[in-house]
Amino acid sequence: MSWKNVLYGYLRNPSAADRGLIVEETDTTLTIRDKYPKAKVHLLVLPKEDVPTFADLTPQHVSLLEDMVAAGQRQVEKLAGKGQSPTLAMKVGFHMEPSMSPIHLHIISRDLRGVALKTKKHFNSFATEFFVPHDVVYQQLVREGRVKFDSKEAEAILKRPLACHRCGKALKNMPGLKFHLDACNAEIKPPAAAAATAAVAATCGTAE
Repeated sequence: MSWKNVLYGYLRNPSAADRGLIVEETDTTLTIRDKYPKAKVHLLVLPKEDVPTFADLTPQHVSLLEDMVAAGQRQVEKLAGKGQSPTLAMKVGFHMEPSMSPIHLHIISRDLRGVALKTKKHFNSFATEFFVPHDVVYQQLVREGRVKFDSKEAEAILKRPLACHRCGKALKNMPGLKFHLDACNAEIKPPAAAAATAAVAATCGTAE
């Protein structure tokens, strides 16, 4: 099985080790701990129906997205119930251009200090508007009958210079970023380019 399709293993024939990563299973979704976490808390919600990419979503998948989001929100509530620190505030969403199939929902803490966060691409995929809030994806599907983002824009976002998602300070490399994040006490805020995310929503007809 290719790396791009490795998530299917959890759905079709999970190994004993993979089964140990399963957090919750419903009739339509499977929630797992990410084997390569990019933050202190990093979960994935997978659909049991085969939906390889956003291009495969149709209006008939609205209820499936609702189930995926509900599964993610249940995990957020469970974490809050366990007295999770405010510094580990969670966000729930999708990547503009998912690198793996099937489509999957991320539940991830905003610290972005996971053991597997190693590259600029990793960081920018969660610290910028490349990470799309779940409601933006959902509303686009409801109103447009499809989910589509600009591939060139997505690629450009991932290539941006590194900058702290807390305070905006520019960093030259990943070691410097990680050192800075360990010391930065600025309030965690939405991605610095949140305005661009709002623009995406407006393009999709979702702006209020």
